[in-house]
Amino acid sequence: MQEKNWSIQTPSEFICTDNHYLIKGIKYARVTRINSIIDKPELRAWYAKTGATKAKEILKTRSGFGSTVHKLIEVTLKGEKLSDNYDSFLMDSMAVFGKWLGLHKLETQALEQHLWSETYHYAGTCDFIGLLDGKVYILDWKTSRGIYDEYFLQMSAYVQAFYELTGIKVEGIGILQIRDGEYNFVTKTYDEIMQDYFPVFLAAQRIYIWKYGDSL
Repeated sequence: MQEKNWSIQTPSEFICTDNHYLIKGIKYARVTRINSIIDKPELRAWYAKTGATKAKEILKTRSGFGSTVHKLIEVTLKGEKLSDNYDSFLMDSMAVFGKWLGLHKLETQALEQHLWSETYHYAGTCDFIGLLDGKVYILDWKTSRGIYDEYFLQMSAYVQAFYELTGIKVEGIGILQIRDGEYNFVTKTYDEIMQDYFPVFLAAQRIYIWKYGDSL
């Protein structure tokens, strides 16, 4: 096992609100809120087809499911055994995660790690930092219908913040999507994520600040 060579001390005054993180009294826009400024025509079309009320109910249910899967993955990576009291959909998802996990050597260095950029004034929480097959990666777990481009913008923000806080350039990022009994795993190198996606994230942040300003 490779020794962890970095440490991030999260300030005690690190407060999460709906729209921003408050770090030592200073507002840092949430990465996911910045991403929300990007138009999603497919989602709007689905809303119109499904109906607003039903669509909100479905999204709430899927959000709860996704949060639970995230927590169960966290428990699993901590080496704890899951109880068998969860419904079949959750257990099936965890079986899929176990299948993916069996194909890789994963060494956890941090789970649910707070990251923030003092240079660009944003903050967020990433799912996993550690070794994927011997190399440092930031990983994210998704239960959405697809792996969308906005996810890579989110990951680029985490990569930049991690570099600022530790001086370490990760090998890359990975997004594991678990849905309907199957998984899809996509990785990108440090250069790919920072050259192709981080500038777009910063552009989205500029629009977000232009629209919301001090009401982050």
